[in-house]
Amino acid sequence: MQEVEQEIARETVIIIKGVLRLSPRVLKTAIRAAKGSMKLTAKTAALPVKIPGAIKGEIEAHKNVRHHGKQTVRQLARQDKGMQSIPVDKATIGDFNRVARKYGVDFAPFKVKGQNTYMVYFKAQDKDALTAAFEEYTKKVKQKAKRPSIRQKLAKLKPLASEHDRSSRPEPVR
Repeated sequence: MQEVEQEIARETVIIIKGVLRLSPRVLKTAIRAAKGSMKLTAKTAALPVKIPGAIKGEIEAHKNVRHHGKQTVRQLARQDKGMQSIPVDKATIGDFNRVARKYGVDFAPFKVKGQNTYMVYFKAQDKDALTAAFEEYTKKVKQKAKRPSIRQKLAKLKPLASEHDRSSRPEPVR
């Protein structure tokens, strides 16, 4: 009987390892199946253990979850809506992420190797939301381009600060 329990425990672990993210529902079903399987007698222990249909259904349902917002290219391609892409600079990818989430656009950023750009893939059906998001994104990029960076400002003020320090120091008393 101990061999039966070990075999069932091993099969249950294999079932659970096959699931990427374990939802409470899948775990509950797996525990029920394991408890039911432990009631096997020594006679039925020689038979191969099969995955119960309820767990198979849960695993398949979990694989077919529809993702929203930022996701991988593979997840976006599974939705069968047709994909389009645009290049986005590495410096402004954070702004694009915020704007796209604000407008509820499903997108997948992909880093181009050897370059400082991302290819952002999105679904073709989100055109209205996407045009609004791109308008806001380009507006933000233009505003950032108009403003000089803090480092540039500091570089201009650095020589002035060093002159000011020399002239404002009192002479040492001897």
